[in-house]
Amino acid sequence: MPLFEGSHNFVINGGIFNDSSTNGLGPLVFLQGHSASGAAHDSEERYPPPSCHPQTRIRTIEHIIVWIRLPRTQRSKSVFWLFAPAGMGKTAIAQTIAEKCEEMGVLAGTFFFHRSNTDRNRASKLVASLALQISTSIPPTRQHIENAIRANPAILTKSLPIQLKKLIIEPVLAVGSIDNDRAIIIDGLDECIGPPTTSQEQEQHQVLELIQTLLSSNLPLIILIFCRPETWITESFNALPVLSGATERFDLYRNSDLDHDVEVFLRSEFSKIATRTKQKPGKRAGKWPADEDIKALISRASGQFIYAATVVRYIGDPWHTPRDRLRNVFSAKVPEGHNPLEGLDNLYLEILGQSQNLEMTREVLACLRECQYMSNFDTLVDLTISKARSCEIVCRWPPHALRGLTSLVQTDGIFQQHSFYHGTFFEFLSSPNRSKQFYTDAASGGLTFLQKMLEYLAFRETSGSSEQILGDGDDGDYSDSDSSSAHSPEISAEGFAAAVWPELWFKYLREASTVPGVLYDAFLSYRFSFNNLPRLYWESRLLDELVLMGLGPHVQRDFHRVQQCLSHLQGEYDRQVKAALGMLDLDDRDFIRGLVDQQLCRPQPVLDGSYRISHDGFLGRMGTHQGLYKLIHSPGLTESGGDEFFLNPEFLAFLATPSRSEGWYRVPDMLPEIASQFHDPNHILEWAPLSQSADEIVQKLKTSFKLKHAQVFASSINTSILRCICYKNVSMALTLMEFFKDRWSGQSERPVLPEHKVLVPVYTAYLSSPSSFYPDTHSSSA
Repeated sequence: MPLFEGSHNFVINGGIFNDSSTNGLGPLVFLQGHSASGAAHDSEERYPPPSCHPQTRIRTIEHIIVWIRLPRTQRSKSVFWLFAPAGMGKTAIAQTIAEKCEEMGVLAGTFFFHRSNTDRNRASKLVASLALQISTSIPPTRQHIENAIRANPAILTKSLPIQLKKLIIEPVLAVGSIDNDRAIIIDGLDECIGPPTTSQEQEQHQVLELIQTLLSSNLPLIILIFCRPETWITESFNALPVLSGATERFDLYRNSDLDHDVEVFLRSEFSKIATRTKQKPGKRAGKWPADEDIKALISRASGQFIYAATVVRYIGDPWHTPRDRLRNVFSAKVPEGHNPLEGLDNLYLEILGQSQNLEMTREVLACLRECQYMSNFDTLVDLTISKARSCEIVCRWPPHALRGLTSLVQTDGIFQQHSFYHGTFFEFLSSPNRSKQFYTDAASGGLTFLQKMLEYLAFRETSGSSEQILGDGDDGDYSDSDSSSAHSPEISAEGFAAAVWPELWFKYLREASTVPGVLYDAFLSYRFSFNNLPRLYWESRLLDELVLMGLGPHVQRDFHRVQQCLSHLQGEYDRQVKAALGMLDLDDRDFIRGLVDQQLCRPQPVLDGSYRISHDGFLGRMGTHQGLYKLIHSPGLTESGGDEFFLNPEFLAFLATPSRSEGWYRVPDMLPEIASQFHDPNHILEWAPLSQSADEIVQKLKTSFKLKHAQVFASSINTSILRCICYKNVSMALTLMEFFKDRWSGQSERPVLPEHKVLVPVYTAYLSSPSSFYPDTHSSSA
């Protein structure tokens, strides 16, 4: 304030006087010294600012402008929160809205946060900056703001709530009514990280508390906030009742023409590049860029304007040829010496760099990367939650595991959506050169994910909370469980794990150099529920194949562990089928034995009725034993296409093995009888490991197996040989190897073994020395 303001009737002679209240500056100049001048929408520091490309974001901008123009009496909310994942162009939209508000004469002030600028990455200068702008945009407030500074020059050292009250709330209230509400625009709240002594969550929460205070003061102001939907920001909105109730939320990712806008931008910018560099379509080269190239870029952008802008900036470099640079963008390898997507990668690294736990973040990203394009399991189980939430439950991550990733990861929504908002982030994580310390190779990540799934399923079983969660497709779901439980996140996650783990088992174990001991332990701790094991993995084949398709290459090194896995899975099946059989009365037992006789083409016992029966017929006859139906039926169709009931191979193997079926062991000659009934190479190979008649099996193969069958039966051949090895049926294993070796001799292409190259060393070692596989026992046929 000026010295002696309001004084009169006195004279001072001589002396030097200094006005130190504002350091000799006018109040607004003094205020400017405490503001972040570069945070305004029209600041020199931000010039040229990012703004929306013409003809893009039209729907979004129109929606916001309509909201701003609403009369106060018709606007139910006074805060507009636009949120979107990283790189979606939020700042450009905020800039465009600010410019339009200024043209309309309704702009009160703007503040654009920026993570790397110390003036703009904290809340300390927010109030002063907005007050300075309001003094100009709402001129009647100027005097009141100046008076507040003169009355207390130390106001700018006070807490932000006090600054807000004295420099904005009281001055605006003092001017009385204003015809139209004025807009305050705050962009990049997620980049308000605060000083080192404060967490970004606290700093951003403080900003939202200030906004709630403005709302509570009933000012003629509306506030627009643009930022990423970080977990803690959403939590802050929800925790502030006045703010939450007054906020209209707008999800840019869900509510805009993403692909169209990116296409408009790319075509416009490429046209400028083509004109500037004189790119002329040639007869051979074709139009540049080709439509398919534009479409590919649009697909890769996934609505990310930062991706499109980065690509355009890279291709438009005047020191290089645009055609070559475009080829580099599509190249699978990053060109030596430069990265076309460096700007995008830096954004990803910046976001990931906020992680407090590197190992946890790597695990999360590896699991979600594996899930990115999974979508075919929704037919097996009712997946009601997102991939991220499914993984969070299955892997039992702590609550903070996904907290800092919500601008990259789709944490909410449905399972059919991708894990990540943008395909470019998946590509980023798949490249060790680009993702640097956050990279995990696919095999390591896949095995970790597999281990977590098995451990979770074991946990659900032992805790007594596991339920039947996989439906039966066209055959119907015969579960007696309450269908409402299917919508529980835990049930949905359990279904996800039960459906997916066999895929990971096949995908990664075969190629793994070693199998971690913890993975064997996880498998052996899971008491398998065959209601919850996808039927496609076992109902038409023997359970051994499920184990050996993954562990086959490790039979020599981990023979005992592989045997343990085989015994464990068989034992779980035997336990459950015995329990189901034990619940049958005498008539039902005779009925099941009749089905066995019928399938083996034995003379029918003298019982009423035929044992040729459909699935529905079986369920009609055995309706109270639906659990048994799931354990013993096979979905195969008859040659005529009829839906005839068949017993699955595992149940027949159970009946044919005395040590497994005990009282249900049918007759001593069952194995030869089964072998004599099947002329299909696939069935012969299924029963070969249980037979001691190697010569008889080979004779059947000679008459039924043709070289053209090799591709079709590749998996059965390999599984049969591996089963012989694991059952210590040495003579049968060697006989089968020699048989197929002879069949392939002289062929320019061997169609079976090369399909599973990882098994070649196993077979070679076994042919050389079978006993080396059984160090603790004598190698003889079992």
